[in-house]
Amino acid sequence: MDEISNEHFQGNAQQNEDLFRTIASDRVHLMKRVADNRQYAIVYTAISTMLVLLYWAVGLMLAGSFPDSIWVYAAIIVLCLILGIATVVVQILYRNSTGIKLSALTMLPQGELGRKAFGDYRVSLSCGLVFALAFVLPWPSLIIGYAQCHWPAAVLYAIAAAAVIYRTFRWNQHMWVCAAEGISHEN
Repeated sequence: MDEISNEHFQGNAQQNEDLFRTIASDRVHLMKRVADNRQYAIVYTAISTMLVLLYWAVGLMLAGSFPDSIWVYAAIIVLCLILGIATVVVQILYRNSTGIKLSALTMLPQGELGRKAFGDYRVSLSCGLVFALAFVLPWPSLIIGYAQCHWPAAVLYAIAAAAVIYRTFRWNQHMWVCAAEGISHEN
């Protein structure tokens, strides 16, 4: 009787191990498919580029190039807030599409896989860099506007900022896939 139950237990253990490997393989496949999809990187880059150009307009406004009107100030402030919130929403949607939920308050991954992946310094560095660049890169555009540089200078800077943000976002996607592959091999 002990041999039967031991064989039965070993059979169930093998089935469970095969199931875990299949799940880990499916997660890696999903993350690769999402990483190959450039849609989120393009949307995130477009929003960040609009934010860079909007900061140029804020710089022009601060330099006195716009007429003094509360409506102009309110419109620019509202657009900055909307674009800032949109960048966070795109990040959350991207992470949710990979199966790694982000906390809306802390923007840190939730769940065991998310915490393990975020524990990899490359993943946490690339995530931090994506957020930092989206926050920092618009500020020089504010200075360009305050110096009352013409729109070609602002557009060239916006294109350069977009290229940096896009590459960093794609690198971040690659780091998540590498971390997921490493975690799937652990299981």
